[in-house]
Amino acid sequence: MLIKRVVVLLTTLSLSGCASYIANQITSPERVNFTGNISNYIIEKEVCDEHSHCIQLLSTKRLETDKIKLSFNAQINDTHKIWQYQRNSNNTRSIASTNPSLIFIFTGYTQPTQILFTHLQWLQHITGAKVFVVPSADKSEHFRFGLDLVEPIVTEIQQQSPKKVHLIGFSMGAAAAQAVAAKVKNSQLHLIAPMTDFEYSVKALWKILYHDKFYASLISTDTIEKAIQIIHTESKVSPEELDITQKLQGAEFPVYLYTSNHDRVTLAADWNNTHSKYLKRATYDQLNHIEMVTLLDGDLLRDFVSNLLGREVPKNEVDITGVICNHQDNSCLTRL
Repeated sequence: MLIKRVVVLLTTLSLSGCASYIANQITSPERVNFTGNISNYIIEKEVCDEHSHCIQLLSTKRLETDKIKLSFNAQINDTHKIWQYQRNSNNTRSIASTNPSLIFIFTGYTQPTQILFTHLQWLQHITGAKVFVVPSADKSEHFRFGLDLVEPIVTEIQQQSPKKVHLIGFSMGAAAAQAVAAKVKNSQLHLIAPMTDFEYSVKALWKILYHDKFYASLISTDTIEKAIQIIHTESKVSPEELDITQKLQGAEFPVYLYTSNHDRVTLAADWNNTHSKYLKRATYDQLNHIEMVTLLDGDLLRDFVSNLLGREVPKNEVDITGVICNHQDNSCLTRL
């Protein structure tokens, strides 16, 4: 998820005036420590490719009971929403024994791990699959838009030989998710607000968040473009390698695409010329980028779960989807 940190780092130009400095700051690994009780449930799993290149995935222990309560809240512009999921019954819907599948969540750029870890527990609970969170591109020692994560994950999938593997790519995470899907059998690809053009996304965020700040005049478009060029050169990843709209042209595995016409960071229109009989696209009108990548919309959430489970999930099946409520809407929050 390309979020505010990318653009905040661009403001350092006012101190250095150097495109290479900006590029270095954008791609430097960010070390994040878990806080609160989340770390008590995290399991790290090391996976390696045939050349001993290893990465760390995050997973969680399976619950001994079907009873669970999860929630997170987010303030987005003038709205404050809460997602809540709760299961009080021991009559589990888990299908782990009949459907030994894997789910990999490919994190967007600096996407909050706390929310993704909540999604991890939820998805594991409603599907019975083993779920892993893949670190975002900015966590790599050498920034390569997440493509350095592909081979270790492909090797792990091939070793486990799952009946089905779901690859869920948020924003920038879509690049690595697509690359894995193209290399493994029985894959299903879910792309949520996928990044189609890195340069466009960085410029869009700058315009959205900082165009009216006093220091904006200190940072020229030309300097931003130079920084982006440096990133492509040093990562050895060309814009063409990130063009998933072309890579998925004629895809021969299921692709579920979720875009919004109101998302100004990753454009829905970029997909208009991508066609495949396996491509199923859902487009929403009023969701911004953050609402998309946090799944904070009822229609988006139901569409995603329906595609994941392979059946239509109705609005009233909240023991699967949970509920999304205004933070002051107690009647909504007590529906579970």
